[in-house]
Amino acid sequence: MKTINIHPSSSNYFLENIDGIKSLVIYTEPDAFGWRYIKITPYNTIVRGINNLKVKTFYIAGGILLLGIITSLIVSRRLYMPFLSISSKLTTLESEKPNNKEILKREMLMNFVQNSKTIRSEALQELFNQFGVTISLQGSYVLLILKIDNYAEFPNALILSNET
Repeated sequence: MKTINIHPSSSNYFLENIDGIKSLVIYTEPDAFGWRYIKITPYNTIVRGINNLKVKTFYIAGGILLLGIITSLIVSRRLYMPFLSISSKLTTLESEKPNNKEILKREMLMNFVQNSKTIRSEALQELFNQFGVTISLQGSYVLLILKIDNYAEFPNALILSNET
């Protein structure tokens, strides 16, 4: 009461040990009849409510964070699947490309040799450059074509003739 009587015409609050218990004391200024209203609340009661609110806030924030992480993992995995599929197909195609290039190069050269149509030299040089053929069309060349009967058996005949 001493602290309340020091400020007779104001309202305020303070912390005080009352009967060995830390308490919050809130008082009002006197009303029209001269009455003062005093409320004494143990400090642990106030702090317990705040601590409960803190714990609930952490649980809610953690739940939202966990839900966000799980959702982002699911969505990112779903979005990544088409790119993974395209990437694996592209890797397969890249591994087959050198073989296909050699086949296309052989077919282009065979068509060039077997075709009797005239081809512009610029277009032919462009095809040569595309397939890595190092023949320049500026010089003169002689082309010799040999046709071997029973070509499939020919390599086996060479192997047999080398052994004897």
